Amino acid sequence: MRKFTNYIVVHCSASPASAVHVDAKEIDCWHRKKGWLKIGYHFVITRDAVLQKGRNLDEAGAHVAGRNHEAIGICLVGGTKDDWKTPEDNFTEEQSTTLRALLCELCDIYPQAKIVGHWELDPKKACPVFDIKGWLAARPYLNSK
Repeated sequence: MRKFTNYIVVHCSASPASAVHVDAKEIDCWHRKKGWLKIGYHFVITRDAVLQKGRNLDEAGAHVAGRNHEAIGICLVGGTKDDWKTPEDNFTEEQSTTLRALLCELCDIYPQAKIVGHWELDPKKACPVFDIKGWLAARPYLNSK
């Protein structure tokens, strides 16, 4: 059980825009193949901007090494070119709208939590492949985080 929340971490699925089949169920399969109990993220935002539930909010995630006990994980589906390797900011405006609404809700529940991109807690990662600080700055009601 996660007892406190210091971070809300934005991730990407590292999949191309063409991989429209990727959703919480698919990511759950990927994570179970790694030997995990279940999907590591608390939320997934699909290519068509549907918000899907992953882990329960009170559970520790499995999405950012060393910080799972204090972080909520949100995964945007996308983030690579068609080779599934090269980072690419290919997220839709609709995904951005869903992310903004979710972050507003989570910030109301966890006002002390800092919104960060995965790479800010693990510099070896490119995820979520866009500048979350710049994204937040364009949304003044969120950039206090």
